[in-house]
Amino acid sequence: MGFMMWMAGSTVHLFNIGITSSALWQPISHYNLSERVISDVPYKDTMLNLNAMGFFPSHTSDWVSSLPHICSVCRWFLELFRKVWLSL
Repeated sequence: MGFMMWMAGSTVHLFNIGITSSALWQPISHYNLSERVISDVPYKDTMLNLNAMGFFPSHTSDWVSSLPHICSVCRWFLELFRKVWLSL
């Protein structure tokens, strides 16, 4: 759709009006369709399926990216060691 919008240009013609209205209508219609499909599925089954597909962070490997990098931990420890050593 993005390519069609780019090809339509900035002039006002019948083709451009059709492409623009289609670009605005498609997300709205897909959103309404997804609400209808999701409302038919029970909540508990949905959560179990999402967990089975791996969408919930339930393993240690899911949290690794939020841990500080080892170099930053080493720098922190070295700075602490220097402060303690210099205070003696």
